[in-house]
Amino acid sequence: MKRTLIPVLLGLTLTAGEPPRDRWSVDLGLMALAGPDSPGSDGYQLRALPLLQARRDIFSLGAIEGTGGVGLGVRVLRRGPFSFDLALSVSPGRKAHRSEVLAGMGDQPWMPWAVATGSWRRGSLKASLTLLHALPREGGQRAQLSVEKLLMASPHWVITARGSLVLADATALEREFGVDAGQALRRSALTQGPDAPLRPGEDRTFSPGSGLRDIQVGLGLIHRQTRTLSLMGGLSATRFSSRVSESPLVRRNTDFAFTTGLLWHLP
Repeated sequence: MKRTLIPVLLGLTLTAGEPPRDRWSVDLGLMALAGPDSPGSDGYQLRALPLLQARRDIFSLGAIEGTGGVGLGVRVLRRGPFSFDLALSVSPGRKAHRSEVLAGMGDQPWMPWAVATGSWRRGSLKASLTLLHALPREGGQRAQLSVEKLLMASPHWVITARGSLVLADATALEREFGVDAGQALRRSALTQGPDAPLRPGEDRTFSPGSGLRDIQVGLGLIHRQTRTLSLMGGLSATRFSSRVSESPLVRRNTDFAFTTGLLWHLP
């Protein structure tokens, strides 16, 4: 679950307003993301990421809250400051070769999610509770509680702040941070020698159980260049729980990420 993308989308969620009923409102972006090559890794990488957000009436297409992936959403309820949305999303899989700390773990496939989000909005403040259920049983379940605040809004500048925490069941945390006996056996051969990718102790088995995954804070910024073109940026810090930090797959208990890029609004 790539939570480092969240700060980039902050300005959109707080300033987008109501979507048009008779046409699609489309935002396209190209982002550069600097962040860890896997959650808790001490290796960092820079990669380019596309961004799509399209809305029409009660429908939305693009990034889905809490999944780190894209999907299709529908707003099933809007009453005063409260709203309720349902979505289907697919999040990217995990490639072991992209991070040294994942050596011997094997790849993981893309994961489809069913997502339900309840939100409360009052002025420049928005609070949301998102429940995620992986459609394959081995993906587990998660819950994310988030609060967003609009700090500044002008004709050219938008600055937002966000805080969130994620809870996960044992299945979800096991998939992301667990090491079973077979994986530990493969990793044991990768701790030997001066050029070994793994460190002593990273070939042990580990089961994180259920509970808190992490707490995250972030800042997002949008500068409107023209009516259709904006510059975007974001900073985030993700602190893993003490139990997750004990995983052999976690070398740092805090992840930092930076995003910057361009956003085009198609009228």
